[in-house]
Amino acid sequence: MREYTETHVNLSGIIDYTESKSVVDGKDVITYTPKTDNEGNIVTGEAISLVEDKKAKELIDFQSKHFPDQPAISVDKLQTFQYREIDSLDEAVPMLVAAGLPEEKATEMAATFFNRGWTLAQHKSRADFMKSNDPVEGVYDLATDAATPTERRKADPVTKLNKMLQSMGINLTVDQLKAMQESGEEINA
Repeated sequence: MREYTETHVNLSGIIDYTESKSVVDGKDVITYTPKTDNEGNIVTGEAISLVEDKKAKELIDFQSKHFPDQPAISVDKLQTFQYREIDSLDEAVPMLVAAGLPEEKATEMAATFFNRGWTLAQHKSRADFMKSNDPVEGVYDLATDAATPTERRKADPVTKLNKMLQSMGINLTVDQLKAMQESGEEINA
């Protein structure tokens, strides 16, 4: 069994803005302008929920830097959650029992969870079949396709590097990283 945690943050009061680029004295300048309604009031977007509190901090810092005269973003909720995953089906019922379910109910729930995942795999197989195959005679059994392991989509090395750098507080876009890679420029943190 594996355990991990994630922190989720709900924010409100995030200002909607437009971004414009110009050149001043030979340098690229980005200007952020808050959007306003017909009466001139600054528009804030819908409340959002983020998985990473680092992204929330980036948004809060961005808004306080570029719109210092406006109300700060409000952190409505912040909670860290613990997740558990199993490595084999043998761990499913004991994990559910440890979470407080009677064994009979845990067995039923484990089957429900498996069936939900199995159904999703079959739906994906059906969609893939309909995109790339001609119809076959009779009923097509999705079980073999759903049971075939698929490769997870892998991020390219620059995207992986970008995520790692962001986790260390270094915020560069993927395009900036690719340009640095092409030019041989080093990242100094």
